[in-house]
Amino acid sequence: KKKKKKKKKKKKRKKKRKKKKKKKKKKKKKKKKKKKKKKKKKKKKKKKKKKIRNKNKKENR
Repeated sequence: KKKKKKKKKKKKRKKKRKKKKKKKKKKKKKKKKKKKKKKKKKKKKKKKKKKIRNKNKKENR
């Protein structure tokens, strides 16, 4: 009779789980927003038409 070879059971090695290091959150410095200077638009001056003024002031009002 042939002797049956006993199979050796391989021990499973437990993998050590690496603990994740918690990263400290850096406080973000608030950047000051630079105010953009608005360019002033040059207004075109309208030429006023000269009104013919009546010598009689009552009509003018």
